[in-house]
Amino acid sequence: MLVLTRKAEESIKIGSDIVIKIISVQGKRVRVAIDAPPSVPIQRAELEDKLKNSELLLGSC
Repeated sequence: MLVLTRKAEESIKIGSDIVIKIISVQGKRVRVAIDAPPSVPIQRAELEDKLKNSELLLGSC
């Protein structure tokens, strides 16, 4: 895993068509903007975990 340090208004580029920009940092909260093609799915990891858990629960009925 690559770990980078960025300040507000700084960006990280992934490949030729994905840009992650740090919008602001306030205390422990960081606002991030992600610019990627529509074909790249983007979602928060905790939502994916919740979806997987609910699918497991529904599958056990």
